[in-house]
Amino acid sequence: MNIATWWRTARTSVQRALIGGLALSVIPVAVSASPWVEVGDDVVRRDVEMLAGFGLMDGLTTTWPIPWKQVSKAFERAEGKKLPQSVRNALMRLRSRYSYEAKIGTPRVEGRAQISNEPRLVRGFRDTGRDEIDLEFGLEYMWESTAIRLNAGILSDFKFDDASVNLDRSYIAQELGGWLLYAGTIEEWWGSGNVSSLIRSNNARPHPRVGIMRNDTSAFDTPWLSWIGPWQLGTSVGWLDDDRTVENALLWDMHLSLQPVQGLQFSFYRSIMLCGEDQSCSLGTWSDAFRGLAVGEDPNQLGGGNGINQLAGADVRFAMPIGENLAAIYGQYVAEDKIDGWPGKAGWLGGASLAGYSQTMLWDWQIAGEASDTRARLNGGNPPYENTFYNHGVYRNGYRYRGRTLGHSLDNDAMLYSIVGQIVDASNWRWRGALHLADLNRDGSVRATGNTVSGSDETIHVVEAGVEVPIGPSLVSLDFTVQDDRPDTPGDKEWLVTAYGSWRLRF
Repeated sequence: MNIATWWRTARTSVQRALIGGLALSVIPVAVSASPWVEVGDDVVRRDVEMLAGFGLMDGLTTTWPIPWKQVSKAFERAEGKKLPQSVRNALMRLRSRYSYEAKIGTPRVEGRAQISNEPRLVRGFRDTGRDEIDLEFGLEYMWESTAIRLNAGILSDFKFDDASVNLDRSYIAQELGGWLLYAGTIEEWWGSGNVSSLIRSNNARPHPRVGIMRNDTSAFDTPWLSWIGPWQLGTSVGWLDDDRTVENALLWDMHLSLQPVQGLQFSFYRSIMLCGEDQSCSLGTWSDAFRGLAVGEDPNQLGGGNGINQLAGADVRFAMPIGENLAAIYGQYVAEDKIDGWPGKAGWLGGASLAGYSQTMLWDWQIAGEASDTRARLNGGNPPYENTFYNHGVYRNGYRYRGRTLGHSLDNDAMLYSIVGQIVDASNWRWRGALHLADLNRDGSVRATGNTVSGSDETIHVVEAGVEVPIGPSLVSLDFTVQDDRPDTPGDKEWLVTAYGSWRLRF
């Protein structure tokens, strides 16, 4: 029996097990629909990066969501071109998704359920449940220039003793020329990391916000600015409506991405927490915040107070075709405060990926290696400023929302090393696996300092494996994770095996 024959036999066996096992234990779920490509599907992300890497669309792929208008340019540009099989497959999958998500005048109903015995320790780009039970049901409708979705969800453990209802992923969006104006609870991901983002990820639930972003990312026509290439600009103001030491704080976000050379992206980020109960919210406060100052700080003096909580950083990604494969390297630098006029007390992230197509096995594949550090070092050097990243003296909940960091899933004082891989075979089965080395809360400080993941120093090895299978209009998914330790177990080694099941349905 050759490898290809063995693979088909094994795939059939897994499919039978999935259909039989999950049909009794999981209820339907959905793939999102919207005027943009949303956060949460790592295969879609890979496909978008393939199209950008081979020059079929504006290569701005580090700030999500990404407007469909940007991605759909590739469909026309690909006509008549001789393209690698992996790119053709990516085009086919994205065309199919676009035909569903950008359809005008047709109501779309979606539901999804995710069930596990414990939420993931390492939460990456892919959408996974934030509690043992994570259910959603939504209705969406699109007009020529307007889109609206009402989404209702519930998060709970199996005892239902702390269930919470939410409207996550609900929104209204309006196209205005080359821009999208929106309001709602929309998930974002800033950065080129496959496993983590230091400043904005989908680790925490999305908070209510209003914002605007470019819908058409084309370059400037004027020769004075055309050299920056395609560009994306977005800003939003969000309301942190959870239980906080400073109630009703606001979060002002800004991001700018440029592609001056094919394959080379630069992104710049600002996230500013201000206002709230007993805090200044005057026009001067907003002006100070935009200029990177604390409230009332003298712009002619270096240093600063702590009346405004800010993070700022940059990201770079370079992708280049190598034959019929796409290779990429990337890095991210995000800091808490400025030191001598430059963002200091910083975390960093770096990685590389390679994606292509196997002519022998008839599958698309991608593998990536990534490392990240949230120990808040001075401009990336020594020593680390422990218990600093994501924390703040006034806004004591820090850069978190409903108990989770808005950035890295392991919170502060952590290091994470990961190898992740995924395969999409000829039947559109999605296979994935990952190895993680997670070094949590390295100084062992207690939760009072703000770390939400572990109150003790723990080093945990994690192995992940899973498969997602299309069955009619739904996607059935089964994953397993094995850890050789758990958070908050000082001096002990407690193994954990976790199973995740989901069923996503749309019609």
